[in-house]
Amino acid sequence: MGVFEPGSVVGGVENTGWIDIFTGITAHQRKNGEYLVFVEEDYKAKVLVYRWRPSAFD
Repeated sequence: MGVFEPGSVVGGVENTGWIDIFTGITAHQRKNGEYLVFVEEDYKAKVLVYRWRPSAFD
């Protein structure tokens, strides 16, 4: 596994982290096996999208 951390484009860790709704984090697996992870963010009204490629891609 690992950790997703927001990049500087969205303000980094200092400007993210307020996820306080029931479905604040969702993930969808694409046909090619990778995942898109969506994070609804209350602080500064953002939706972050992370792309995760399991180790099988390496």
